[in-house]
Amino acid sequence: MAMKPPSTPPAAATPSMEEDFDDSAEIKFKADAKGRLVADETARLNLEKLFALYTPAERQKELDKLQATLPPAAARDLADMMERYVNYDSAQRQTFPPGGDLASPEDGLNVIDGMHNLRVQYFGADAANSMFGKEEKIQRELLRLMSLEKDGSLTIEEKAERAQAMYQSQMPE
Repeated sequence: MAMKPPSTPPAAATPSMEEDFDDSAEIKFKADAKGRLVADETARLNLEKLFALYTPAERQKELDKLQATLPPAAARDLADMMERYVNYDSAQRQTFPPGGDLASPEDGLNVIDGMHNLRVQYFGADAANSMFGKEEKIQRELLRLMSLEKDGSLTIEEKAERAQAMYQSQMPE
């Protein structure tokens, strides 16, 4: 059996991820001192919520409400960022179809590299790093830990489980 591509880190790898994607949590976006949208991990998680939880028509209504709470430039940035996210998601699904299997940690690194390149293409280098950098770092570390496993009798899934356990044991409480 092969491992699924790491399009998002496994929940066990990032315990806070579930809390961050709490669909009951209020969706808010922030503007910086210049009145521009802050493109960080929280913004990305909120874009994901808008995309996942609402139909396109409902999403537009939610965007309209959210834009009304922001300075004009940030409101425009939000509309643009949502459009970029929708296009990015489509490109990601075409390039890395859900359900694809990985045979090795090296395959996983290739997927992460490809997804990073897509993110840079759709959001720009700075925003891609701000929005996805932490997630990519965790994914790369998990794959590094998997590649250290020398027990050839383990499946890729078993190696992933061991890597997650090692990663979590390294995290401060």
